[in-house]
Amino acid sequence: MANPRKRKGYYLEYRASDDDSWYSVRLVMKGQTMTVKYEGYTEECDEVFHAGDFKSKEEVDELVKRFRSVSPQMQDSECGSLKEGMIVCVGCNAFGGEDMLFYDAVIEAIHNVDHSFCNGEEECLCTFVISWLHGPKKGYLTDTGIEGMCILKGVAQVGPKIASFLKLVNRNLGKSSCMLTAASKYEISASEGSSCENGGSNLSMISSFEASFHSTNSKYSRLWEDDKDLGGQCPSSHFMFIENLERNLLPLSFRDFIHEHTSVPSQAYILPSPSMPYARGIIVVDSEDKRQKILQFLDNPAHLIVSSTGRPLVITERKLRHGMIKMWSGSYEPQDMCLVMDKDLMVVQSGTEAYERAKKLKDLFLEFMSHQRLLYKKFSVEEMMLLQTQQQFNQIIDV
Repeated sequence: MANPRKRKGYYLEYRASDDDSWYSVRLVMKGQTMTVKYEGYTEECDEVFHAGDFKSKEEVDELVKRFRSVSPQMQDSECGSLKEGMIVCVGCNAFGGEDMLFYDAVIEAIHNVDHSFCNGEEECLCTFVISWLHGPKKGYLTDTGIEGMCILKGVAQVGPKIASFLKLVNRNLGKSSCMLTAASKYEISASEGSSCENGGSNLSMISSFEASFHSTNSKYSRLWEDDKDLGGQCPSSHFMFIENLERNLLPLSFRDFIHEHTSVPSQAYILPSPSMPYARGIIVVDSEDKRQKILQFLDNPAHLIVSSTGRPLVITERKLRHGMIKMWSGSYEPQDMCLVMDKDLMVVQSGTEAYERAKKLKDLFLEFMSHQRLLYKKFSVEEMMLLQTQQQFNQIIDV
């Protein structure tokens, strides 16, 4: 039941236990009781917590991670700030009816189009592919517009009312030394000291359970950037990433194969992982034209590149990357010299049985990579959730 008017005091969001959706709320403290009041809903919908009802640290953790500070709804002119991999909160008509419920999701892809302007008002026509992190559509992909989307900002902090209630819980548990860690410094202004943004949804979203999703997203992005960016910026070095190579493929064989089919000199690196049956490769050249020529050969839909066992080479990174390779002074050489080195790469043409078999293996690998990315994002979110909960406890002054 949406409330068209913002009311004073609704400076927090709470993830309800019945539908797992985020709502704007305010807190009322009375003695040993904390009441969660939903904006736009009657008192019958209030949730009441008693300090004496908590029996373990896990129960306290579960409560704390359900609160977060507010964030304004995205405006049409702000769509340029949305990036792939960011975590946002999006309206979802999950159960029918008129109400929109809000759940967190990861932006998987963005289809940018020109905005329209009518009577001086800008309208975003872009499409965003999102993967839901919780709620009834958890794990599913959906395309949506910017309407009903809220960007996550800042670092969520335990507000003064939550802190006061947790100190009561701590006292009742009688385990202040181990349940809640004392902190000499505690900031209380952020969660309840700021005013709501004009024009925001009454269910505007921002984090505590994924506390600081910008930080979460930055962490996630940095992990991949560190993996990709192999040194300082250097416009003379251009590189591309290859997946699903044989672990025993020699870098020299890979380099010679590329030169044979493209006449482009390059450097090749093979990076096997102990936990994976395949290796990752990096090809480095000194110009973008050369990189594009190699890419056109390796990623040509008329054929596939396969190993002697039929494993297809896969390119998952097509964007321009440039920099200096500083991690290796030379190509990787397998330490186990008893391995039989795979020196053979071959081209299989479309229409052949070998091509059809390799195409199925390639599609299977891409499906695996997509699933792996989703799992990593889930891990990143849940890890941050646990770490943030501990951080919030560390902000509470032990009584």
